[in-house]
Amino acid sequence: MKKWLWSLGILVGILILAVLSLSLSPQGAVRLRALVDGHPMVALTCRPYHDKDEGCYINATVYDISTKDQYLSVDGSFYVNMYRIHHATFLYFATAQPDILK
Repeated sequence: MKKWLWSLGILVGILILAVLSLSLSPQGAVRLRALVDGHPMVALTCRPYHDKDEGCYINATVYDISTKDQYLSVDGSFYVNMYRIHHATFLYFATAQPDILK
C-alpha cells in the first residue's frame, strides 16, 4: 500500500512540474491552454507567435496560432486562434480570445 501511494505521489509531482514548466513562457502557456481545452495534437504542433497589431486594439499581450491549428472553443461559440496572455510573478497564463479583426 505504501509503495503504491509513494508511486502516485511521484507521478503527481512530475505532472505538477510539467505544468509549471509549460507556464514559464507565453508560448508554453498557449500550448498548455490548448492541452487543457482537450486538443493535445494542437498543443504539440502549434507555433504560437506574438501579434502586436491585434494586441494594441485590446491593450493586452496577444499570441496567435495559425488558422490551420485553430479549434472550436470549449463552449462552441468561436474558433480559437488568439490568446490573451496574463503574467503572475514568473508564470504565464493564456485565455482564449475571440478574434476581433475578422
